[in-house]
Amino acid sequence: MVVLQEDRGEWPSQHFAFAVKDSELERAAALLKEKGISVKGPVLQDWMPGRSLYFADPDGHDLELFAQTEGGGILAKPGVRSLFWRKRN
Repeated sequence: MVVLQEDRGEWPSQHFAFAVKDSELERAAALLKEKGISVKGPVLQDWMPGRSLYFADPDGHDLELFAQTEGGGILAKPGVRSLFWRKRN
């Protein structure tokens, strides 16, 4: 849940990531660019199997669209394990 409040005080910038399908990432980049929003990526992650698209919201928060890909990344290398990354079924 996201709660939006009107507060003129100072807030630290935050990073928010949203999962999307890999097939949707390029279209998302195109739509953001069409709206005049500066984007970085898609960036292929080297530490996990996925690609990310980065951009900022009007308040300066860092936003990320993350798409899981098959294989790749450091987690795919022999002997490397993660308690935090599990393949979705």
